[in-house]
Amino acid sequence: RDASSVAALIVDTPEHPVGGVFHSAILYNDVPMGKLTPETIPGLQVSADVKSAGSKNLHAACQSCGSLDFFVMFTSLASLHGNTFQPMYVESNVQMYELAKHRRRQGLPAICVDFPITGGAGRLSEVRNTKELELNIRKGFPLVSVAELPAMWETILWNQHAYPSHVVIDAPQWESYLKLDRNSTIWRDLCPGA
Repeated sequence: RDASSVAALIVDTPEHPVGGVFHSAILYNDVPMGKLTPETIPGLQVSADVKSAGSKNLHAACQSCGSLDFFVMFTSLASLHGNTFQPMYVESNVQMYELAKHRRRQGLPAICVDFPITGGAGRLSEVRNTKELELNIRKGFPLVSVAELPAMWETILWNQHAYPSHVVIDAPQWESYLKLDRNSTIWRDLCPGA
């Protein structure tokens, strides 16, 4: 989160050029929307800043990197479907999407990648989160094996300009989300016939 610390990490020299940046930092701090108070917001902002401010600091630190091929930010589908327990997390991901679009407009590499639920890795692979995993699968999110990710990655990274600035790996069945929230225009756009 600290701009000077991030800048100190990014040292681009002819002998050791920075070829790419992968921003995957995350800090969970869930508070339901109904329990947001002036006292809870600062802690949530710290969690959100790990993603949003971290991305902006990396963007600033990489301005002088002459041979940057990748600027990848790991984001979340929560920004598309919302999550009442993670409002600041959702907003931080949206800020990352906007940063990717900004970098693209400047002719700089940038892509946000929403990972699927990954079997064998991540928070939902932990036994204590089994009920949340099952709920997400019932909603339409597929479970992807860690072994499937390298091929998906290779396609995205080497062809990133062929993709929009925000990519969802192995998209869920959008129709199941449309049934959850018929008032959201995004679902009508994603599922025009549903």
